[in-house]
Amino acid sequence: MAEPAAAASTRKLYGYELSSNSVRIAALLNEKGLDYELVVVDDTKSPEFLAINVRPPAHALPSY
Repeated sequence: MAEPAAAASTRKLYGYELSSNSVRIAALLNEKGLDYELVVVDDTKSPEFLAINVRPPAHALPSY
């Protein structure tokens, strides 16, 4: 069964490039021969996330 051209151009995979879940879905889409666009979502570097992140930087030790 042929897929409509409009559906192929609107398919998007939201995720992170190295995420195991994103890799699994991408592998499935590739195996099925379906076109998709990877939209990288990495909220850990957004100002909103950094404002509420209470963890110290990676090089610092927490002092409790």
